[in-house]
Order: sequence, then structure tokens, then C-alpha cells
Amino acid sequence: MKRILVLLLTLACVSMFAQVLRLGFISDCQPGNNSRKAGTPLFYVEKAFKLMRELGVDGILIAGDLSNVNDPSVYVEIRKIYDEVFGNDAQKPHFMPVMGNHDRSGGLPKDNPARTKEEREKRFMEGLKVDTLHPHLVINGFDVIGRSFEGGNGAGCNADDDAWFKAELAKAIERDPVKPIIVCGHNHGYDTVYGSVPWGNRAITRLFAPYQQVIHFSGHTHYPNEDPRTIHQQDFTSVGTSTLNYLWVDEPCIEYPGRHEGKNMLYMVADDKQVVIRRYQLRDNSEILDNGKPWTLPLPLNKENFVYEPSRRVKDNPPVAPQFPEGATIAAKPFPEGKPFNGVVITGTAAKHVDFVHHYKIDIFAKNADGGWDKKTTSPIIFHSDFYRGLNFMKPTFECKIPLQPRTKEFQGFDFQPSTTYRFEMKPCESFGTAGKPLHTEITMPADKQEAKK
Repeated sequence: MKRILVLLLTLACVSMFAQVLRLGFISDCQPGNNSRKAGTPLFYVEKAFKLMRELGVDGILIAGDLSNVNDPSVYVEIRKIYDEVFGNDAQKPHFMPVMGNHDRSGGLPKDNPARTKEEREKRFMEGLKVDTLHPHLVINGFDVIGRSFEGGNGAGCNADDDAWFKAELAKAIERDPVKPIIVCGHNHGYDTVYGSVPWGNRAITRLFAPYQQVIHFSGHTHYPNEDPRTIHQQDFTSVGTSTLNYLWVDEPCIEYPGRHEGKNMLYMVADDKQVVIRRYQLRDNSEILDNGKPWTLPLPLNKENFVYEPSRRVKDNPPVAPQFPEGATIAAKPFPEGKPFNGVVITGTAAKHVDFVHHYKIDIFAKNADGGWDKKTTSPIIFHSDFYRGLNFMKPTFECKIPLQPRTKEFQGFDFQPSTTYRFEMKPCESFGTAGKPLHTEITMPADKQEAKK
């Protein structure tokens, strides 16, 4: 009994003095100037820093693209915001920004690439008052590593990036082979988080694949953190840091308004048992949850306990299909009204889901001479809900404008024909693609049609 009491007291003391790491993450501010006017990226940098201060962060990491074109005045202003928010604190958080491709582009002539690269790096460090582009600190017992990648002009990974990171990871593992290693760089590894297939980098995936204890925070793609796929585990853990500027979603799709409204921030807490990552929508400082919970990684990190590995994630938490509420309807009409048409607008009641409706799949059918319906869409038209503007700002109704234009790399349209009757089938989908029951509506197009955009 005495031995058990001693063991319990020992465990209690270890738990009491367990080191805790608190970090805040933002990225992709990319302002065109140094204004802090309400709604601008720097306005949200200030909001993020103030929230981080309330949360008591030990360090701030900015995953690149602080400026749009390597603008020194922007770097000076971001550092000024940091000093204003944390200036009176006895213990300021470590400030660890790294460069992205926009920080490595623009603002200087291209006649001497080596000198221009050096000057851009100098502007970055001097304006932000940092002494390195590649920080590696041990904070509260955890290795925290940032790299201003040089490959791909800041969005890739070259041989120097690879060699440097492997050396730093070796130091971290030698110091503590069990603890998670927090890593920050600009771009995602390819085929990891939401948005990494069109924009991610294969060399980064290969770099971190042997290190299951790595948690890689990265930006570049501007995809919203509301989407639960902005965390991913396969060989290592990857987390997207979203943006404080304009947003992207899956494309091609129907053009989506309000892309400059949603702004995201991450807050991470690590101790000896788990890493908890909390997502925030800075429009109202609300927390974004996944099945009612923050992202939680049990420690030590290994592939056997990767709860956000895609197949395991879907198996453990089977996606629930969104549904239109009872009595919901949709309607279609040509636009503009009273003139040669330029497309079709579909309006209706938004579907419902336990978390949120991510998008709608729309198939279009044309009535044939026999009164039947011929499918005209080879693949569905994708219309995103307004989730990317912030979950608390989603509207109970929707308006989907399908323009009269050919499909492009980014946006979809449809070549509606005059005096033709069309039937629209609209299915609501959640983030992983599970679709609910469809609604239908029909329309007969006017006789006069505008010329499609080239």
C-alpha cells in the first residue's frame, strides 16, 4: 500500500509540473498596403494577436505571405502591431514568422536574382525585427521549427531546404525522441490537407513522411479552416493555417461571393498527453468545432493512433448526409429578367446538417421530343454554401447563379439553349462528399439568348 501511495504521489507531481506549450498560428495576410482599416488583413492581424494574448500563447508562428509583394512597410506594421499588443507583457511570446512565395516576389527589379533575394530577405528580417529566417527554438520542452523555404520561390522544397530540415529534425529527435515536433513552413505537402492536391508540394510530403512525430502547420492555399479536412494524418500530421485575406474552395465550381469575409486563426496547446488544436473565425472570434470538439491528437504521435487519417476518420465518425428541411423548395428563373438571358439563377431554402452544408451538386436535364429527360451535365455543377464566410454568418436561404459561359479552370457555367425546358436536380453534400436527398425544379428558357462570354 505504501509503495502504491508513493507511486501515485510521484505521478501527481509529474502531472503537476508537466510542461505545456501554447502557440498561435496565422498566415497569408498579403495586404496591398499597411492600412489597419476595419476589414483589412492587418486589422485581422491585430485581432488575432489580441486573441492570442488572451489565450496566453508562448509563441506566434506566421506561415508565410505576410506581404503581397515584399513590402517593407507591411513588415514594419505587423511588428508594430505585435509590439503594441504584447509590449507591456513581462514575458512576450516568441515571434517566429517565415517567408512565403509572396514575400520572395515583387517589389524589386529582376536583373540580379541573387542580390534581389538577399535584399528581400533583409527587408523581411529588418521590418519584423527577427534575426533569422529559419528559427528553431525549444519552448517549454518542445521543439518548434520554422523554415523560410527557398524551393519553388518560397512555395516548394529544394535540396537545401530538405537538408536543413533533416538536420534540425535530427537535433530535435536526439533531444527528445518521443515528443511531437512543431514545424511551420509556407506550403502544404501534396495530397495532405484540403487544397493540397491542386497547390501542395510533393517534395514537402517526401521530406516529412519518415517523421510521424511531426505536426506541420502551413498556409499558401487560403482554404477555410471551417472545412474539417484542413487537418490530415497519414505519415505525419498536416494542418492548414488558412488566410487573413481572400479564400479559395474546391474548383471548378460556381463563382462564390464574399471570398474576403472569412478569416481564420489557430491555437494549439500541447502537454504530455495530447495536442489540442482550436480553430477560430476572427469575424466574431467564434470557435470552430468538429463533431462538437476541437481537434485532439493523443500522444505520443504514431500512425496507430492517427485519428485524422482519412479512412479511420470516416470509419470512426461516419459522415451524416445533409438534408433539405421538410417543406423546402427551390425555384429557377432566367437572368437578367426581361432581356436576352445570360444564365439561370436557382434560389431556395438552404439544407441542414449537424455541422454545416459544404456544397450542392447540381445536374441539369433537358426535355426531349418524347417528353423524357436527357442528362446534359457530364459531371455535376458544384455550388458551395456560404460556410467559408464563417459558420455563424451562414444564411437560411441560398442563391446560385449559373452563368451562360463555358467551363474554365476555376469556374463553371452551362450553355443553356433558347426555348428549351430544363430540369435541375440539386443534392446537398457535407465536407467529405456524402449527399442527401435532392430537390428538383424546372424552367423553360426564353427565346432570346445573349452571346456567351469567351
